[in-house]
Amino acid sequence: MSIGGGESSVSKSTGPDRRRTSLIWSGVFAANLVVPLFLGLQATSSGGATGMACAILVCWVAGLAFCVQGGRLGSVLIRGGRRVALCQFLLMPHIAAGFFALWFWTDMIDQPPLPKGGPWAEMGGFVVTLLTALPLVIAAILFGGGARLLSDPPGADESADYAEPSRDETPTPRDTAYPPSASFFFEGG
Repeated sequence: MSIGGGESSVSKSTGPDRRRTSLIWSGVFAANLVVPLFLGLQATSSGGATGMACAILVCWVAGLAFCVQGGRLGSVLIRGGRRVALCQFLLMPHIAAGFFALWFWTDMIDQPPLPKGGPWAEMGGFVVTLLTALPLVIAAILFGGGARLLSDPPGADESADYAEPSRDETPTPRDTAYPPSASFFFEGG
C-alpha cells in the first residue's frame, strides 16, 4: 500500500490496510476543510452550525466507505482529494463551491439561506454544506483520474467483479458467438 495515492493504496482493504486507508482518507478530508470550515463557521454563527456539522459527518462517512470498500474509486477519490485540497489556497474552488451552494439554496427556498436560529437554519446549514461538497467531490474524482475508470478495464484483482469474458471459467465452443452462460433469458443455453 503506497501513501502516494496509487492504485494499490486502496483496493478492498482488510485489517491494518483498512485502518491505514481510513487514516489517509481522514487526513485528506481534514485538509479539504481548512478554508470551508473557517468560512462555514462564520456563515453559521447565528444558526446552522449543527446542520453543517451533520453534513460534514455524512460526507466523511460516505467518503470513508468509498475509500475503504470502493476499490479503484477510493484510490481516485484520495488522489483527487489531495489535489483539490492543495487548490483551495491557489484557485479557491472551495469558496466558489460555497457561493454556488448559497446561491442555489437561496434560489430554491426564496428566503435567506441561513436564518437566525431554528430548524430552518440547521436545515440550511446541512443542505448548503452538502451542496458545497458535491462539486468538490466531482472535482476530486476528475483530478484523481476518474475518467480513466470509465476507459480502462479493471485490474486482475478486480476482474472477477466485472465478469470479464477473458476471465470466464466456461470455455466458449468454436461454433458459437457467445459463451453458453451468456444468455440472459435462457440460462445454461
